[in-house]
Amino acid sequence: MKLKRGLLYAGAIIVLSLLIQFGVLPLLEPLFDGIRAMWWIEWIMTGFVTLLVAKWYFKQDEPTLVKGIKLGILPAILLAALPMWYSDLWGVGLPYWKVYVTPIIVFVLTAYAGFEFDQTYTKREQ
Repeated sequence: MKLKRGLLYAGAIIVLSLLIQFGVLPLLEPLFDGIRAMWWIEWIMTGFVTLLVAKWYFKQDEPTLVKGIKLGILPAILLAALPMWYSDLWGVGLPYWKVYVTPIIVFVLTAYAGFEFDQTYTKREQ
């Protein structure tokens, strides 16, 4: 795994995830009735962004499942730590479990991207 590209990947995932949470979802909130729909929209958008940025990362580096797992660890840890940081900043308690589904989605989809892109990469090379 290339460290510079890995850090760029993690930064892109963090920035785009925060953009979804604090930029896009507040605009969509009047369109949907419940909070549950907003979580599902966030998770779907985060999954799409994760696969898109993973495709960018694996364009320069050969994809494998192990590289996908290694690549997914850093943004997942940072996304899990962010809610704790801004809950302390705003003086509210720790957020509930739905906040921690996003890092799991990022990790699993990054590992899957390494695996799936490896399947298509090796078929293309043969």
